[in-house]
Formats: sequence, C-alpha cells, structure tokens
Amino acid sequence: MLPEARAYFRDLRQRLRLAPGKVQEVLRELEAHLEDRTAEGMEKGLPREEAVRRALAAMGDARLVAQELYATHARVSWPTAALAAFPHGVAGLVFLVQGWRWPWLVGGLLALATLVSLLSWRRGQPLWVYPWVGYALALPVAAGLAGVAIVVGGMRDIVGGRVAPLGHPGLWAIAASLPGLAWGVATIVRRLLDRDWLHLTVALLPFPSLGIGWALFRWPDPPAWSGGLMALSFLGVAGLTLTFYRLGSRTLRVWVLALGLPLLTLYTAITYTGGLLSPTGVTALVVAIAVLLLPPWLDGWWGREKRHRAA
Repeated sequence: MLPEARAYFRDLRQRLRLAPGKVQEVLRELEAHLEDRTAEGMEKGLPREEAVRRALAAMGDARLVAQELYATHARVSWPTAALAAFPHGVAGLVFLVQGWRWPWLVGGLLALATLVSLLSWRRGQPLWVYPWVGYALALPVAAGLAGVAIVVGGMRDIVGGRVAPLGHPGLWAIAASLPGLAWGVATIVRRLLDRDWLHLTVALLPFPSLGIGWALFRWPDPPAWSGGLMALSFLGVAGLTLTFYRLGSRTLRVWVLALGLPLLTLYTAITYTGGLLSPTGVTALVVAIAVLLLPPWLDGWWGREKRHRAA
C-alpha cells in the first residue's frame, strides 16, 4: 500500500468512533473498494501510483467519510436504545417507591448494574452498556468520596488533638483503599475514552440526579412529593438517553446532551429546593457542567498522552 493510502486509512481509523470490531470491518470494506477503484484506473492505462491517488481522491476527505460512517453505524434500534435507558427507569422507580430508605435494595441494584457491565464488557462493549457502566461507577465513586471525607476529618481530629472517628488503624485502612478505588475508576474511564468520549458522557448522565438523590437520602424527613420528583428526574435522563441513541449525527448527539442535561438539572434543582442558589442546586449544576466538560477534556489529554508514548 502506498504511503498516501496508509496515511489516509490511519487518519480514518483515528476519526472513526465505532466499536473496534466495526472499525476493522469498515476499513476492510474501504480497502477493498480502494483496490477495485485502483484496478479500474490501471485498466485505463494509469500507473498504479496514479491510480491509487485518484481512487483516494474519489473516496473523499477522511473527516467527511468518518462522519458519514458514524451516522450510518452509530444509530441503534429502539430495543437497543430502550435497553440503554432501562437502568434510569429502574432508578426512577426506586425513588418513586421511596426505595432509597432500603440500603440493601440500592446496593443490590448497583451490584447488578456492575455485574451486567462486566459481563457485557467481556462480550465486546455493546452500545447499550454505557449507561449501566455509569451506575456501576456510582458505587466506587461514592465510596471514594466518603473515604476522602473520613480521612480528611480524621486528620483534622489528629492535628487538633481530638480522637479520630474510626481510630488510627481504621483511618489508615480507609486511606490505603483509596488508591485502589481511584485506579479502578481511572481504568474504566480510560477504556471509555479509547472508544469514544461521548460514551463517558452518557455513563455520567445520572450523576447530577444521583447527587440530588443523595441530598434527599440525607434529609431526615423529606416531603412526600420528593420521591415522585426524583422519579421524574430519572425519567428525564432516560428520555435524554433514548434520544441520544436514536440519533445518527454525532453533532446532534453533542447538542442534545449539551442542552438537555443542564436544563434537566436546573428544573430538578429548582423544583426540589425551591431555588437555584441553594447548596443542592448549585452542586447539581456544577456536577452537570463537569459531566459535559470533563469527558472531552480527558479525551484530549488522553489522546496527547498516547501520541507522546507512540513517539
């Protein structure tokens, strides 16, 4: 293969945001198409090098070809989109029946989401699995944040001459577990970035609502309507997920997430707290902005790291 052709397919491979198996399939088809066009040119008397260059020019710009291929292969069927939105519906049902009061139920559902994510990941990362991965991430992220809070509080007690809440051995045990949790979360995030940073965004979509739900969990006597409100919030996330998966255009997917998540978070925070400037509302909005901005930033950083190691 000529250097121009190798460079073209290398650029196309980097731009294709599809499953690894699908990328290989698409590239094989395009390479076969290039060979056919090259053979046609050579039959007309062109040298092979010139025939390859004309065939590449006829295929079009790699960026535009990648966009067309994404629009063709990224859109999924209604059943697949429904399977992706299913965990959000379950989360809404949990809040509707005030299931947050039963830690065993919440822990069991998160463990189930983790098991489904692991099994599906081993079978090639089907497109519907990424929302499930988000709920699987919720458990280690919550444990890590709680561990950091305990360690910081314990250190403050030690410095102030007070007794640490768990005693020194327990404090150091929690501190020792934090790097392992961080490594596990970082590994999952890195795998999602290798596939497509949009999938990391989809995985993180429920986190603003989960944050508000955590505030509800800590409320000693929440109003009777709060569970229904949180159920509507997760149904909104389910609708956002369905829309994302049914769209084929990557640009439209980005705009749907960029507009839908902040509006949904604002609505939930305002109706839940009675005002946007409450601590819960501000925190939820900050988390929503992080969900939107962190994945593309991490994707850019991770891409630079991979290029640096390759060089």
